[in-house]
Amino acid sequence: MNRYSENILLVDDDDSLRDVLEIYLESEGFTVVSASSAALALELFGEDRFSAVLADIQMPECDGLSLLSRLKGISAEIPVILMTGSPNLSIAIQAVRLGAYDFLLKPFQDMNLVSLALRRAMEHASLVRENRNYQADLETKVKERTEQLNQALNQVASVLEQNKRAHLETIVILSKVAELNDADTGNHIKRMSLYCEEITRGLQLDDLFIEEIAYSSPMHDIGKISIPNTILQKPGKLTEDEFEVMKTHTVKGEKILDGIPFLERAKEIALSHHERFDGLGYPHGLRGEEIPLSARIVSLADVFDALTSKRCYKPAFPLEQALNIIKEEKGKQFDPDILAAFFDRQESIFEILRRLQ
Repeated sequence: MNRYSENILLVDDDDSLRDVLEIYLESEGFTVVSASSAALALELFGEDRFSAVLADIQMPECDGLSLLSRLKGISAEIPVILMTGSPNLSIAIQAVRLGAYDFLLKPFQDMNLVSLALRRAMEHASLVRENRNYQADLETKVKERTEQLNQALNQVASVLEQNKRAHLETIVILSKVAELNDADTGNHIKRMSLYCEEITRGLQLDDLFIEEIAYSSPMHDIGKISIPNTILQKPGKLTEDEFEVMKTHTVKGEKILDGIPFLERAKEIALSHHERFDGLGYPHGLRGEEIPLSARIVSLADVFDALTSKRCYKPAFPLEQALNIIKEEKGKQFDPDILAAFFDRQESIFEILRRLQ
């Protein structure tokens, strides 16, 4: 039998119902293999043999729930639909926990519901497999690109020791890798570096920290090299699943920058720049000063730049509207002290915006 074809394993100890279902499903184009017991079904079942399983719950010796549990232990991907003539909420809850895809009540009022449930289950399983294969392929590509990028970063490290200016120029070029998939970023990484530098000056931090955040902040989104273009360039709001994928750019960015001493500041920024001061951010839900200072600075600079820039999903907001939005997030998304430093240096920041917009 061909893998993932419409092969159904039908399990029911009622011979007459099993025969009726087999005749009907074969008339609908399915290939049906019947089993009169759970034990026989387990002998017939194989990870690559069936597209779906249709099984009765009430069977002697081994009932449908026990069969469901054992089938899922063999292959979690193949959908199992249970049939019952005695609906019971506790049994239904248990079945869902065990991984049942659907329930059908006997006697069937409309046989079409059976074929519809099976096709829906197989479509779902197919999507799961496609997503798994896509993720595996994506992980392979990300690993290859990460290895290439790490090689480049290691080369940059040696350049830094020889020539500091050459190192900083290379960092700017490297940061652009993360922006290649986004058509509207433009001077985003240049503005980010300068915005963060100004905010840090407003905090009256030492020159070393100012220098570090100036060349580290442009790498905040370097993890986006692993995010599909369909998500990065989507003009509308992301779905929940798409947003979950987008959120992974933080941890992937940290992994890309891991192990390189002079990029420790960039690594903490990449991981934590979407944390919120109130603890409602991601990826770890850090709160207040649990969030690295550098990431708190970049968070504000990144949002200000996003608000005042045209993106694929929105136009640029007027400056006054952008400022009102970030003021409303004082103590929520943003550290109040960093917000104060931003407004202390606002004229310099506005000039950067005008020059590089």
